[in-house]
This record gives sequence, structure tokens and C-alpha cells, in this order.
Amino acid sequence: MDGLKEFLDRVSREAGTEVKAIEHRRDGDVPFVVIDNTRKLMSAAGIVQEFEKTQPAPYRRRGTYKAADVASLLAWMNWHCNQMAPVFGEGAENLAAEWKKPKLALIGIGNYSLMDAPAWHDFNVRYDFPVTRAWTEWCNLSGEFLKQGEFAEFVEKHLYEFSEPLRDEVLSEAVTRMIEALGGAKQVATPQKMYEMARGVRLTVEEKVEVTLDRSTGEASLKFSEEHTGAGGRPVAIPKFFYIRVPIFFGEEPALVGALLRYRNGGGGNVLWSYELFAPDLVVKAAFEKACSVVTKDNRTLYLGTPDLP
Repeated sequence: MDGLKEFLDRVSREAGTEVKAIEHRRDGDVPFVVIDNTRKLMSAAGIVQEFEKTQPAPYRRRGTYKAADVASLLAWMNWHCNQMAPVFGEGAENLAAEWKKPKLALIGIGNYSLMDAPAWHDFNVRYDFPVTRAWTEWCNLSGEFLKQGEFAEFVEKHLYEFSEPLRDEVLSEAVTRMIEALGGAKQVATPQKMYEMARGVRLTVEEKVEVTLDRSTGEASLKFSEEHTGAGGRPVAIPKFFYIRVPIFFGEEPALVGALLRYRNGGGGNVLWSYELFAPDLVVKAAFEKACSVVTKDNRTLYLGTPDLP
């Protein structure tokens, strides 16, 4: 920084006062300079930053590049960073509570500290995962009860997102166990069945409670049952589970998501419908991990969590 004294001399001439650059006093570990007229103290860091702007090039690289996808993040790192520069997967630790609006990001640090060489960590790249509109809409109504007409309108709007597992598609253990607990594959609705139910089924729910009393012991037992009848009083089988296939993040492959179908008597012969996304936090986590695997395949070190500051 040989030209710093010349820079301060120029400041002195323009300000009409003397700026002393050669001061060995320190405010803690922060060097400072003294302007004689008012005895004003100025941080040397501010002077150096202003001086740096007058030079042909900065003293070091800094700033954040916001990537539009994972591929761009890796391409930028391979061009501007050495192979030791790590990538951080931020936000995974909060998915249990934030699955509706996940805040996930991949952050590459270009000037990350090594064991014996501290660095500033302010030369980096960041990719914030954009959550799709489809995932947001399905999350917003998960657990909410809708009238028949409202439910039919929602199903019709999202009809192209209803799906079934592909022939060789492997279901998660959680989904497999849930379907078994519900009574098997017969309880899973096809896309066509969901559309028929939403648009064409006039359902009446009759609730029955039977009380049985054992006179010898005095114990009483309750048996609760529901009967579903459609037009003409014919029994109607209501499935308990269905699938949708939607991308969690914009630009990523759609994910197969299970949902529990629920209903209840709304009174006056009306039925209220609802669904509840099954293990949505695990679905988002799997989508995030799939993106992270691209990083490790590129031979980059991946740390889950928020990057530290020097």
C-alpha cells in the first residue's frame, strides 16, 4: 500500500488541513489516523476503503453472486473458486416447522478459511430454492375442510396434478406402512376417482352409535359406524388416500406426494371434504437432498447448516 501516504497528502491539500498517516497508536487492534485541525479521529479502515476505490483493481475479491439454479452455482464456483471451496446447505434444520414455506439455500464460499489460513468469507455464491406455486397452494389448504362445490372446484383446477406411482417407482417406507394401515391399495384413489367424487358424488353420511351392556359385569361398550350412500341410497366406497405429483422447487422434477382424504358431516345432508398432505416435511427434505447430491457429485465438500463468519 505504498501509495496510501500520497493519497492522504492529497486529502490534506483538498481539506486544507493536515492528515497524519504515520501514527503508531492503536484503538484496540484498529489503527486510526488523526486530522490535526479538529483532532478528529478516523478509522484507518474507512480511509483504506476510499483509497482502494482509486486503484486500478481492488485488493481482494468480495461480493455475492445470486445463482438462478444449482448448475449455475457450480459452474460459477468451478470458474472462480478453487476445489477446496465448500458449499453449505442452509435451512434443512428448520424443515420440521417450515415445510409449507421452506427457506432453503446453497451457499458456496470462495474465500473460506483453511485450518491455518483465516479468510473473510465475503466472496461467495448463493442459490435460494424458489418454492413453486403448486406446492404453496396444496400446502395452504392442507387440513382445511371445504364444501362440496369448493372441493370440486379445487380438484378441477389441480386435476393434472393428481397421479399414481409409476410401474418401477419405489415408495417410501412411511407411505407403504400408511397404505397398509388404511386397508391396502383398494383405499388409494385414482385421479379419475378423485374427479368423479368431487364432481358427481352426492354423498349422505349416516352416523350410528350402538351401545352394548354386559349385565354380568356392568361394562358398556360403544360401537360407532358410518354409512355412505349416494344417489338412490346406494352404498358408496370412499377412498382414504390419493397421490399428487408436483415440483417442490421451480425448475426441479415433480415429486410424488401422498395425501389422506378426509370428510365429515356438515349437517343438512351436506358433506365437507378435506385432505392432509402425508409427511410433507420428508418430501421437501428429499427434494432438497436430491439437489444437494448434485453438489457432492461435482466433488464439492457439502456442509449442512449456516456458514460461519470470521
